[in-house]
Amino acid sequence: MNNVGLHVCCVGNYDLTPPPTGLIECLIRRVVVPWMRRYGIPPENVIGHRDAGLMAGFDWRKGQYKTCPGKLFSLDLFREMLR
Repeated sequence: MNNVGLHVCCVGNYDLTPPPTGLIECLIRRVVVPWMRRYGIPPENVIGHRDAGLMAGFDWRKGQYKTCPGKLFSLDLFREMLR
């Protein structure tokens, strides 16, 4: 993934608290949507670190990999917001 993906890091522990609304809004307006437009990325291709682990055969739900961006960061909802 490091060779083919764009990456963004959000500081915080979103296993314990949900991400702030302002963070989500900033990600959408200032980072992710501009990248999607520039590089032709569909919302379904926006994934979290945990998804990359699943693709490699490691399941974060079984404690085998990272939970990034966090258990309380809904990637499904985030992708819906990108549409």
